[in-house]
Amino acid sequence: MLSLGVRQLDDILGGGVEEGSSVAFVGSIEYDNVILMHQAVLEALKAGKRVLVVDFRQPPSTLLKELRNHGIDYEPFLNNSLTILDGYSNLYGQGIQGGRNVLPNPLDLGITTAIIRGALQGDEYDILVIDDVTSQYTLQSSPKIYIKAIVRLVNSVKSLGKTTFVAVCSDVFEKSDLAAILIPFDYVVEVSKGVVEVKRSLQPLRVVEPKFAYVRTRNGISPTKEHYQSLEGLKAQLRADENGAIWLKDVR
Repeated sequence: MLSLGVRQLDDILGGGVEEGSSVAFVGSIEYDNVILMHQAVLEALKAGKRVLVVDFRQPPSTLLKELRNHGIDYEPFLNNSLTILDGYSNLYGQGIQGGRNVLPNPLDLGITTAIIRGALQGDEYDILVIDDVTSQYTLQSSPKIYIKAIVRLVNSVKSLGKTTFVAVCSDVFEKSDLAAILIPFDYVVEVSKGVVEVKRSLQPLRVVEPKFAYVRTRNGISPTKEHYQSLEGLKAQLRADENGAIWLKDVR
């Protein structure tokens, strides 16, 4: 089993997710789903897994900086057990960017998916991570063809015995397109508006209500119950008004 980096979530799933499965982290424009996904990636790296991240959302340097702000530091693993494929620069940059880890034309779905599958097999990665599929969806002249390409990619990675983590922003997808792109995933974890909820799972869930409240912290996504059990977590949420009264959110 692969831990997702949050104990309460692992407990709901009975220890984590099955290796070789596919996991969709669905969220809103808050991108809390992306943070939780990368927490799971960091946990896998610490466990000795080899990971290929495909970054379509922003330059890899910006991704690394963003994640460090949430306690996720990939630097010790880069060029060793972690590789980041740059799918951003040749979508938005000026001129053609080259390099071993730069996708030449991310909008060419055939070439892009072939490069990803080739890298997975050639360098023997255990986990493919896509951050995220929404950026490409907004640029496609035919979203339906794009969805089919993603479904084929996820299923082909699964046939190789590899694990797939994918971030999806549900606020952007048309309702039918969102349902279609989630078809190949064994697990669907929704992370939005302060609640983590398991929507789909390979194995029977361990609780009747498979969800919990969370807060976004400097150490990533943290269950509210655990966060407030620590003195530092409690202090971080306190504020004083102009009269000197102390408030915890809306409670005086």
